[in-house]
Amino acid sequence: MKYTVKVELEVEIDLFETDHISEDEQEELNDIITETLLDNGVEITQGIFKEMKQRTNVKLQDAFTFNENTAD
Repeated sequence: MKYTVKVELEVEIDLFETDHISEDEQEELNDIITETLLDNGVEITQGIFKEMKQRTNVKLQDAFTFNENTAD
């Protein structure tokens, strides 16, 4: 069985000393957030698998994050 979950992330950033940011600045902030999540995606997914293994009866078999096998 394949289980898929969609996660929505809401990030609230308080920008001091400015009341408005340009579209380019918004894109730059979005790029930074996206790149950070992508860079840490393997660790995030491995943490989810580890918690599932420790806290549930779900047996992970052939669980992969990108090119890394995370199941024992």
